[in-house]
Amino acid sequence: MTDKQVAFTFDHLRGIVMPLIQLEKFTLDVRQWISNDKQFVEGDQIEILISQFMPQLRHFHCFIQTGNSINKEAFVTLSKRWFLTYKSKSNSLCTHFYTIPWSFEQLEISMLADDDTISICPNVRYLTVDVPCTNLSRRFPNIHTLNVLHECNFSNDDHVEFRQLRHLKTTNINMIPFLPTKHIHTLTLCDKFELLNHPIIYSNVLHLILENRQIYSLNIVNALVKYFPNLRSLKIQLQTNAEYYDCLHVLLNGIPGGGILGLESLWTRQILLNRQTPALHTAFATIYGTENLLVNHDRYGMFRPTKEHPERATITNLHLDMNPWNYIGDNDQSHLAKVFTELRYRSNRDWILENDEAGCAQLGQLYVQGLVNLADNHEEDGGFWLIPGFHQYMTKWTNKNYEFRERFLAHNQFIVFDKNEIPDMYKAACHISMRAGSAVLWDQRMMHGSRANCSLRPRYVQYLKMFRADIPTMTPERAERRRKAILEKLQAVNIDPITDLTAAGRIVFGLVN
Repeated sequence: MTDKQVAFTFDHLRGIVMPLIQLEKFTLDVRQWISNDKQFVEGDQIEILISQFMPQLRHFHCFIQTGNSINKEAFVTLSKRWFLTYKSKSNSLCTHFYTIPWSFEQLEISMLADDDTISICPNVRYLTVDVPCTNLSRRFPNIHTLNVLHECNFSNDDHVEFRQLRHLKTTNINMIPFLPTKHIHTLTLCDKFELLNHPIIYSNVLHLILENRQIYSLNIVNALVKYFPNLRSLKIQLQTNAEYYDCLHVLLNGIPGGGILGLESLWTRQILLNRQTPALHTAFATIYGTENLLVNHDRYGMFRPTKEHPERATITNLHLDMNPWNYIGDNDQSHLAKVFTELRYRSNRDWILENDEAGCAQLGQLYVQGLVNLADNHEEDGGFWLIPGFHQYMTKWTNKNYEFRERFLAHNQFIVFDKNEIPDMYKAACHISMRAGSAVLWDQRMMHGSRANCSLRPRYVQYLKMFRADIPTMTPERAERRRKAILEKLQAVNIDPITDLTAAGRIVFGLVN
């Protein structure tokens, strides 16, 4: 099977099938013949080939497109065993013929022959409706992705029976009320999508893709949030105008003062692929002394340019992603062990909780955090800073500042300190400027944070952390729940663990031992 142009003769095909005398199933699907060998459109030649070299053949499926005229009478014998039909496209010089029912995963309705109106096609998974049609759910019961380019009549059965449908694509949002949306979790809108006065809320849509149009209005962004309240991912193109950062603020609804995008971990295709970067795995493995690591699942950071808009400034802060009083006071991590060992990973916030796991001083565990710059970060852009060597005297500092413990409470794992509370620490903090693609890693015990952006340039980062897979709280039961949850996340953004992940990626995602 190929979608590319190929120079292929009937003799080539004969040479391939000659040794396959035990063959029981034969599928021939080539979309663009550029050979002038007319034997391909002579049915008796194909029948001779089958009878001579494939005597055990039980299943034959084909799609052949040709610029040659088809001698239908030559296919009479072949059609007695496998029914074939023909279609000539009015806007093309090509004619194609195929076996009924259509046997391939992808289909455009316009490719079906005029006499092929009732066949059931269970193999079709990706269907494009480009001409009027009816009885879709009956004829194509296993559709996963439906692309509706032309208005068509959907019955009540269609709305109920498309049980496998997960991704719906359409050119006009006004068509959606008439389309089967009950089971979908991904919606792609192309060209036209007027949202401001739309009457329906789609709470089941988890992933929304808007194609071929820039979003230029804060009103449209507010409508997106209103009509799709449960989105886990959104792919849009924002127009760079005066409302750009206001639109991002509404969409991300995270911790805008701190520059963190979203309150839950992010699972887009790109952020997942970034987490398996070989250079990052090597860097963390060098620090830990083992390649058997797991990667966490955090968020992006965006620090808005504020030179002309100071009201959009992110805060300057220093913080710890751990509770230092618990860290030095707990002999065996027992107070948090139950929390971490019983993580179910059913909520994205479970992954944020995992990010703050830091072990305890008595066990001597090492946890390393990091971030990757997605844009050049200059001194005036603000951004990441830390207190060099703080991890070496954290215990002494924590004991000296025990009064903070009452304010932050035992369960708080994200501790932010005001400049007025620790002025000496703010004076000691050092900013680290980096180019795009650079990463900085630090001991989780180090007090760190970010400086406000005072330039005309935005700052973009991705947060990440890797930790040893053999930490005491990573029980086999927790590891298995985590593995299953990650596989679901990968599937949702069409990442194949075998073909899309590296060997290191399968390790850090916890998919292999």
